[in-house]
Amino acid sequence: MYCSNCGNQLNPGAAICTNCGANVPNLAAGAGGNSETPVSVGEWMLMALIMMIPLVGLVMMFVWAFGANEKKSKSNWAKASLIWAAIYIGLTIIISIALVAAGISFFDYLTMESIY
Repeated sequence: MYCSNCGNQLNPGAAICTNCGANVPNLAAGAGGNSETPVSVGEWMLMALIMMIPLVGLVMMFVWAFGANEKKSKSNWAKASLIWAAIYIGLTIIISIALVAAGISFFDYLTMESIY
């Protein structure tokens, strides 16, 4: 391995170049940083099946999102799903309130017409 700053050959495991004093990146840590095994097709199928069960799916999304022993991809997927669910619920509440207000207003309009 060679120094990226001066091109000097580095000793194996060196943290600093002996020629120019530049820091040497730890390539072993970078290569092992993505050593997590991917979520298998069977695990995705099981997750999809569990998500179809009312309330159990919601509880499991929180477990998958915030559990300490979950795979990163599964955790990120569960967090994204929870965010989308919160957006959906928020929009549903806002639209429901708007429709109820419009219905009340229309009903008031109809009752006012019948008075005159």
